[in-house]
Amino acid sequence: MKRIVLWGLGNRCAMWYQWFMRRYDVVCLVDNGKRRSDIHGIPVVTAKESLRYDYDAIVLPTNERNEEDIKEIERLTGEHEKVFWLDDFLDAEKRTLKEYTSDYVQEQKKILGEILTSTDEQIHNYQ
Repeated sequence: MKRIVLWGLGNRCAMWYQWFMRRYDVVCLVDNGKRRSDIHGIPVVTAKESLRYDYDAIVLPTNERNEEDIKEIERLTGEHEKVFWLDDFLDAEKRTLKEYTSDYVQEQKKILGEILTSTDEQIHNYQ
């Protein structure tokens, strides 16, 4: 199973988190604001701390393609060929748009089902 680092904990990362967890070995989540130590057992680390982990790819799950982000990651890690925007990563993995969309819809249905059947306490504790 391919080992990946998810770089950045914005809304799009939250939206895709479960999808990645089912298909890849997510070794860590990078958040320079580091508001917590882990999410569902996956370590949340700073950019420098991520260097301790062995990975096959760094994925930036964001809508905004800021080339400065890529340059900063490459400067910190010394990696170039392992750094991907989400869409480029999916293309490299040969995932078609139809599969991508179908997976997304199924994932959203599952999440909605979990929300609708959860207790208030479970919803409150969900991170």
